[in-house]
Parts: sequence; structure tokens; C-alpha cells
Amino acid sequence: MSIEIKPMSSRLREVNITEWTDSARAFVRDLNVMDRMAVGDLIDRFFDTAGKYSVEERAEAGLNACIIVLADGEGNQLLDPLQLDDLKKASFEPVSRVMQLLLDSKAKDDSLKKG
Repeated sequence: MSIEIKPMSSRLREVNITEWTDSARAFVRDLNVMDRMAVGDLIDRFFDTAGKYSVEERAEAGLNACIIVLADGEGNQLLDPLQLDDLKKASFEPVSRVMQLLLDSKAKDDSLKKG
């Protein structure tokens, strides 16, 4: 017996990255199995409580998760891995917001609310 596999959802959840750029809207995209496993490993490293990773390794894990999951309104990758060094010097706030959305699939970015 074989079942028909549905294509993956293309749901995008908007996230505020204005501390990084005013020129682009950003969205956290739904992840396929392979991306979710990779991002799951990065999240574990980012939130390391056992002290296995240095602060830099943890920061890079969070930023690499952002690189993988952030997309434009069409679902295309928004950041390039070559931007990692620039992102290390930028605000932490977008990383925090992206992590919140990754940890809770029903969460919305409250910083997008106006007034």
C-alpha cells in the first residue's frame, strides 16, 4: 500500500527585522524535515545550558538558524551565509523574535503591531 504525500505548506509568518534592515520584509518559512532537523540542532546549540558550546558558537547557531529560516514574501531565502560576520555585529532582537517563532508554531511577532 502506498499513500499520496501532500506537498509542504508554504505558510510564512512575518517577523520584524528592522534592526537589521528597513529595506525588506522578513518571514519565517515552514520547514521540511531536513531543514527542521538542522534548525533543531542549531536551536539546541543556541540554548545550550550544559556549557558545551562557547558564546560565539551559540551566537553563530542562532544566526545560522535565522539564515536558514528567513525568507522574503515569495519564500526565497532572505539572508546569505556570507553575511554571518555582519550579523554578528548587528542587534540581537531579530534573533530573539525568530527563535520565539521557531519554538512556537502558533506564535506571532508582537513587535509588528502598530500603536
